[in-house]
Amino acid sequence: MSPRIKKGQSLYHIAKNNEDELNISESTLRRLVMAGEMDAGIIDLPQAVKRRKRKVRIVPKLKNPKKTGHLYSDFKKYFSENDVPVVQMDCVVGKKEDSRVLLTLHFTQFHMQLIFRLKEHTSKCVTDLFDSLEKKLGKELFAMCFPLILTDNGNEFSNIDGMEKSIYGGKRTNIFFCEPNRSDQKGQCENNHKLIRTILPKGTSFSRLTNKDTLLVTNHINSYVRKSLFGKSPFETAMNALPAEFFTKLKLKRINESDVNLTPKLLKH
Repeated sequence: MSPRIKKGQSLYHIAKNNEDELNISESTLRRLVMAGEMDAGIIDLPQAVKRRKRKVRIVPKLKNPKKTGHLYSDFKKYFSENDVPVVQMDCVVGKKEDSRVLLTLHFTQFHMQLIFRLKEHTSKCVTDLFDSLEKKLGKELFAMCFPLILTDNGNEFSNIDGMEKSIYGGKRTNIFFCEPNRSDQKGQCENNHKLIRTILPKGTSFSRLTNKDTLLVTNHINSYVRKSLFGKSPFETAMNALPAEFFTKLKLKRINESDVNLTPKLLKH
């Protein structure tokens, strides 16, 4: 079990996927590690290092007259009237001097998070990504999988028309914004970024990341089983609800549970 722990796998993930072989609980496995009975030690456990208190980032209000109808109150009203999945959107930054950032799309229902490279931290790059995704998926499949997107007030998300308008004409999605400085309103997306940071720690440069790299990170994170999903991975849950072509067109695939790696070693070429 030690090599799996050193890949960043949680004790729950290991115990859940090896029930027949181990026949011990997560808590028993934890006691063995804590007692020094395994090659892996306490320092190898995910979440073992105490995090510093997170600084609250003050985001300027989005100065966009077209924001009317896209407020958080509008989101709650729309969601109450429409039975659709909610997708939360955000960006993850690397080194301050890097122009490249990562854009994440998190399906709250499945706990599945998609990760994409952006050449620059701009609204044009976000819109270009939406156009590229719609080309790959087609208008109907994009609209089915991304009917509602909730994001923050960052300037990279200021082009509402560009994000909502389909390249084939008409509307492809509905964009809504959290209240200023209320990142907790899309907390699932931000919380899942912790898994990204186990592979790409803060301060890591994204300048050399390729699309292949971000796809690899996406596949490993979404193959990681969660207690919140009753021992299933996000991929397992999502594959029972979303069309199979969604996964094939985006080249998403499930990684064997024993091979899941949530450490920086995943991207060591």
